[in-house]
Amino acid sequence: MKLRRWRNMIKLLGCVMILFACLGIASGGCKRLKERVRTLERLEDLLAVFSGEVRYGMRPLPQLFERLGRMEGGAGFAAASREMELRDGRGAGECFCAGMREGYPDLPGEDLCVLLTLGEGLGVCDGETQCRQIDAVRERLGVQCEKARETAIKNTRLYQGLGLLGGLFFILLLL
Repeated sequence: MKLRRWRNMIKLLGCVMILFACLGIASGGCKRLKERVRTLERLEDLLAVFSGEVRYGMRPLPQLFERLGRMEGGAGFAAASREMELRDGRGAGECFCAGMREGYPDLPGEDLCVLLTLGEGLGVCDGETQCRQIDAVRERLGVQCEKARETAIKNTRLYQGLGLLGGLFFILLLL
């Protein structure tokens, strides 16, 4: 009698653990969606500062990238600054692109492509053209951010529901 009770308690504990594991996996997916939105919002803010510095400041790009790299979410700019300090013959645009790839490895390809378009004219065009290009990329990132926000809202419930149903399915399968 006692042994049966212990077996039932262990089964119940196992079921609870399976359910929490499945919900934890779903929670990880939701977290990645929200992190993408936060990253895009930070990049928009950093590009606003970048545009202002190009328009009104007189800092060289390596110093500007270093300053932006110290701000929250500026890992790509810090990496771009390091790339530029190598002085290996690459232009500012190439260093910017390499830094963005290094600093934001989890950014989906479509978001990264929008960001990398900024590197094409960086350090080649005059200040006003660069400001227009930065503002255009910032607007496109805003559109990407809005899409990411909508996707996060829509898929968060989906992930949570699938996590719950998946956990219940495994529990039923094992019982």
